[in-house]
Amino acid sequence: MQVDATIAAASSSTYEMPEVEDFTPDESTFPKRPLRVFSFCYGVAAGLYILDQLDLDVEVYFATEISGGTKTCSSFAERITNAGDIRSLSREKLEKMAPIDLVLGGFPCSVQSRKSCDKTTAEEFFQFYRVMTTLELLSSAKGVHLFWLFENVSNMSAEFKSTVCS
Repeated sequence: MQVDATIAAASSSTYEMPEVEDFTPDESTFPKRPLRVFSFCYGVAAGLYILDQLDLDVEVYFATEISGGTKTCSSFAERITNAGDIRSLSREKLEKMAPIDLVLGGFPCSVQSRKSCDKTTAEEFFQFYRVMTTLELLSSAKGVHLFWLFENVSNMSAEFKSTVCS
């Protein structure tokens, strides 16, 4: 297996971190307004919870979610603007949402997850990428830099985690 040999060679060699210039952004360049957020597969709205814990104001929290069960269990439901199914988000719909400051995303439960649910394919990742890059272009055109965070399955079984991490 070529991939296994490449990973083994990379992990056995020493890696020296390049020198990175310390960069602290000038706070005067930060937006002086509440954040506009787009969350893909928001689940129980952990992203909104964390933004609240960080004492960051959120103007609007657009979210897509396929699972009805997670939509009903969020205590933040009244603060979330449902954007519908990510597969149906056209450029025109995204233009109405822009600008966006922060995109959050993560796969819904998948075949690697312990949670039992329908199979998940790579389609979700490509939909996330499509929406994120479109929002990045639309936000940039309005002078807003888009930041993003993509998480992976946290409750992955030990067998799959071992395979991925070895």
